[in-house]
Amino acid sequence: MDGGAVAVKTAPSPKSPPKYPDFCGRRRLQLEIQILNREVGFLEFQKQNFALSLDLTFCFIGTDRPTS
Repeated sequence: MDGGAVAVKTAPSPKSPPKYPDFCGRRRLQLEIQILNREVGFLEFQKQNFALSLDLTFCFIGTDRPTS
C-alpha cells in the first residue's frame, strides 16, 4: 500500500427547495398551468376526433350533417 488517503465520493443528494420561500406560489401556479394546457390539448384532440366521426357517420348514412 502506498499509504495515501482514499477519496470517498458521496451519493448525489436530491435537489433541495430554494432557500427563500415562494410567497406567491409561482412554482405551484406554473405546474397548474401546465396541467391545464395538457387538458386543453386533450380536449381539442377529442373535439377533432368527434367532429370527424360525425362527418363519417353522416357520410355512411347518406344525409347531410345537421347544422345547429
